[in-house]
Amino acid sequence: MKIIYLLNSLSKTSIPMVWAEFANLKFSEVKIVLVSLRKLSVSNFRHVISANVIHGHHIKSTVMFILFNLVLKRKLVFTSHGSFSYLSRTNRFLLKIVYCFSDEVFFVNKYLFDILPINYKKVLKNKYKIILNGVELDICYTKKDMYTKYELQSTDKIIFHPARFVREKNHKILLQAFKRLLEDGDKYRLILAGDGYLKEDIRSQIKELSLDGYVSIIGVVDRNDVYNLMEIAELFVMPSISEGLNVAFLEALSLNQKILVSNIDQFTYPFDKYNLLATNYNVYFTSPTNPEEMYRKMKSALLETRKLGLDIDDFSLGTMMEHYIKSYEKIIL
Repeated sequence: MKIIYLLNSLSKTSIPMVWAEFANLKFSEVKIVLVSLRKLSVSNFRHVISANVIHGHHIKSTVMFILFNLVLKRKLVFTSHGSFSYLSRTNRFLLKIVYCFSDEVFFVNKYLFDILPINYKKVLKNKYKIILNGVELDICYTKKDMYTKYELQSTDKIIFHPARFVREKNHKILLQAFKRLLEDGDKYRLILAGDGYLKEDIRSQIKELSLDGYVSIIGVVDRNDVYNLMEIAELFVMPSISEGLNVAFLEALSLNQKILVSNIDQFTYPFDKYNLLATNYNVYFTSPTNPEEMYRKMKSALLETRKLGLDIDDFSLGTMMEHYIKSYEKIIL
């Protein structure tokens, strides 16, 4: 069974890239090829023609394919990774087209479906499914010296937040909470990995809060560095105001890292779904809007004893991919 993942552009750190590499290695019954419609060529269009299922991961590239598919008539599925609330007007309009023409639509978290307007839900009636994101449990990464690479002190207690610099990721409230933590006298360093349109605003806030020397912005980093930074961190934080099901959060979970996330449905639902107590998995929750509470929860989480050797098969990439493959098989029958 040949699956084409449609993307706007190809990125080595993108979720679809990770999924494709894993599935091609672990599941002999599927072959997944990634195709960027921005760089459409004769060779990758041949892949599209020979595919059993086209799987869209980005709105605009999927809409472009729908035009081709009026002739090709391939089975089309789509995964919604992000919140409807943060889509532009154009993408909201295009998303409805995607939903109308898809044979099945997947959501990486129940909340992403729940918040849709009624008219979108009507379009999706009987053709949507919730498949939670997963993460590789046996990931191999090369050990590197992060202290030297990112000019850190060996005495620094690292708090790690890898996220795009966008409003949903809530950097500003995190910085306010982090400043309160420093006032207690401990030598913490907040590592911010990522890029985005709010980066200069974040730099300005760091200066306004006199956090120079305590906060490092290290840009976009590869997955190997992400795992190395998680390994040395005292705490992984992701206090988002909106999410799909954050993959970096799942990666931290796979490393048995201590984790502080916002108490939004996107983070709490997976534990409710599997009837798990989050604190047994080193996961703690905070309000995303209250910097004083975030500071207290951060301080409390840092004092907790880290639990190791946890069973997180429910959150594995293998479990997730099995659900997708079953769905593909039903669609092409």
